[in-house]
Amino acid sequence: MVFNKEISIVYSFLFHIRLFLVTILWIVLLFGSGCDNKSPTPPDISNCTSIEIKYPRGTLNNIIPGTEFQAVFTQEERDYIESFEYFVIEEPKLIKTFAKDISQGKYTGKVHSFFGLKVTKLSFSTPISFTCYRNGSKITTFTVYGGFVEDNNYRFNYPKGLPKLETIEPMELRPFRLRVHCAWIIVSLYNNISSLYSGTASSVEPEKWCDEILNLEQKDAIESNDPKRKTGQDVNYIVSSNFTCPSVHKRINGYYTPFVELADPNSLKYYTCNYALNPNCKADSPGDMVLLFETKDDWNQHGGPELFTFDNHDSKGGCVLFNDGTVRFIQTQEELNSLRWK
Repeated sequence: MVFNKEISIVYSFLFHIRLFLVTILWIVLLFGSGCDNKSPTPPDISNCTSIEIKYPRGTLNNIIPGTEFQAVFTQEERDYIESFEYFVIEEPKLIKTFAKDISQGKYTGKVHSFFGLKVTKLSFSTPISFTCYRNGSKITTFTVYGGFVEDNNYRFNYPKGLPKLETIEPMELRPFRLRVHCAWIIVSLYNNISSLYSGTASSVEPEKWCDEILNLEQKDAIESNDPKRKTGQDVNYIVSSNFTCPSVHKRINGYYTPFVELADPNSLKYYTCNYALNPNCKADSPGDMVLLFETKDDWNQHGGPELFTFDNHDSKGGCVLFNDGTVRFIQTQEELNSLRWK
C-alpha cells in the first residue's frame, strides 16, 4: 500500500509539471507576439545574385505533406523527386520577381524559443529554406512555411501566398506537384459524394452527379464568409476549383495556394469536369472498386474504363479514386484493365 501511494505521488507530481510546461507554452504562443514600436520589414533580397534553396524535411515530403497521396508516385518517381536535395537560382529576372513577392509580407510577430526549442504555429507546413548570396557572400537566410516567412526570429504573413515561388523551382518538379493537386481535387469530389449519401440512397445519380455536387458547393458558398465565393463568379469559382485538373487548366494564382485558386476561365467551358463517375460503384461496394477517374473535358460523365484518359498529365497517366477513398496514378493500359470496375 505504501509503495502504491508513493507511485501515486510521483505520477501526480509529473502530471502537474507537465501541466505547468504546457501552460507556459500556450502563454508564449498566444501572447508572445512582441510589442516592437517599429515593425520589422520582410527580408530584402533584391540585390541577391544567387539563392540556394533546400527542403529540410525532404523534397518528397514538401510535395506530399504526409502519406495520403504516396500511391500517386512509383518508387522510381519518389527517388527522382528526392534527388532534388537542393538547387540554386542565378537568373536575375527570376530573383527580381521573387524578391518582389517576398517584399509584400506583413509583420505578424516574433518567433520565440522555449527551453532552446523554436516555438512556431507553422508545424503543419513543410519548410523551404533560402540562403541568399551576393557575389558569393551570404547576405541573409529565411524559411518559407506555406503563406508565411520566418526571418531572424520575425514572422511575416502572405495572405495571397507566394505565387512566384513556382517559377524558381526546377520545372522537372512541377508535373509532380500538379499530380498531387489533381489527387487532392478528386478526393474533394469523393468527400462531396459521401456527403450526398442519405437515407436509402445508395449512390449519386450518374446522370447528374456533377450537378448535385455543384448545388452542394453553391449552398456552402452562400453560407460562407469567404467574399471570393459570394461574387457573381460563384459557378466559375466552384467549377474551376472543384472539377478541373490543374494539369489541364492553368491556375491563375499558382499551385502553392490550391484552396483559393481559380482556373483560367478562358481555358474552360462554363461547365467543365475532368473526372468521371463509375455508375457500378455504390456506397456498399468493395473498397477497391473504382469510383472516380480522370477523363476529358465534359460534364456529368459516367461510365467505365473507356472514358479514362492518359493524356491529362505531362507523364502519361491519370488519377483513379477507389470506393475506400484511396488514390492511385494509373500509367499503363494493363494497370487500368486490372482494376475492379464492377
